[in-house]
Amino acid sequence: MRVAKMKTMLVKRQIRNFPINVTELVDGIFIGCSFNHMVTDGTSLWHFMAAWSEIFRSGGQSVSRPPVFKRWVLDGYDPIINLPYNHQDQFIERFENQTFKERFFSFSTTAISKLKATANSECNTQNISSLQAVIALLWRCITRARCLPHDCEIICSLMFSTRARLNPPLSDDYFGNPVHIVGGKATVGDLLAHGLGWAAF
Repeated sequence: MRVAKMKTMLVKRQIRNFPINVTELVDGIFIGCSFNHMVTDGTSLWHFMAAWSEIFRSGGQSVSRPPVFKRWVLDGYDPIINLPYNHQDQFIERFENQTFKERFFSFSTTAISKLKATANSECNTQNISSLQAVIALLWRCITRARCLPHDCEIICSLMFSTRARLNPPLSDDYFGNPVHIVGGKATVGDLLAHGLGWAAF
């Protein structure tokens, strides 16, 4: 696409951790935004973007899939949660700027199949998925590269959506962040001494 003129406007206002970046082209605009994961998940983000686009195309009319803001309490849980804190400094941890390094890795279908087969054969099972095998490889490689003491305990954490896992399942129109964190824990020595299958299983 040939663009004769491009102008970028950064919207500096931040509303509830919701920064917006608008790039104006000669024949249109790009709108980029991000959410804090404490507020929403990816499904809610795309729902918001689709609703915003629909409002624009319809000239401000109501959207076909309005977001659901109702909050539920799971059976057996009290809706009031008492936190054992006296001051916000006891539970709010401020982020300290750090220097991060970013790397992109590409795995072919064949390579992933081999990783999965290796992990399953090491544990004499067929229950280890492709995702588990790849994550186990990354966990072990990153741990080895960090050169941590062998008695240091490390954790590999992942988030997954609970929308479809609740009974009854949450609607895709639910606006929020229904995710759960799962993780594996091991010492550096154990993780590096055992094979790929041990880390994946």
